[in-house]
Amino acid sequence: MADNSKAVVAKDTSKYEYVEVPETDLFGEEHTGVSINFRQFGPGKHFLDPETAGEVRRLLDLRLRSDMRVLQPTRDSKMYEIMSRNGKPVPNQG
Repeated sequence: MADNSKAVVAKDTSKYEYVEVPETDLFGEEHTGVSINFRQFGPGKHFLDPETAGEVRRLLDLRLRSDMRVLQPTRDSKMYEIMSRNGKPVPNQG
């Protein structure tokens, strides 16, 4: 049987940092947050270890750039390249 009488050692949180997930996305809709290995980080501030904080920031940046790509008035050549590689039909844009 497992020995549960041992004291739980607290994690060193001196290097932890706050990461804020915005309340709304670029379109003014409620932000859905990001997910890492089934851990959901929704809108608001999160006190995270440096590795997780960096990944949350990276995912938020990726989401923002993805949303901005939708709003671009010019043809998104990178997306067209990806779609043509995957065999998806590319819609005509002028």
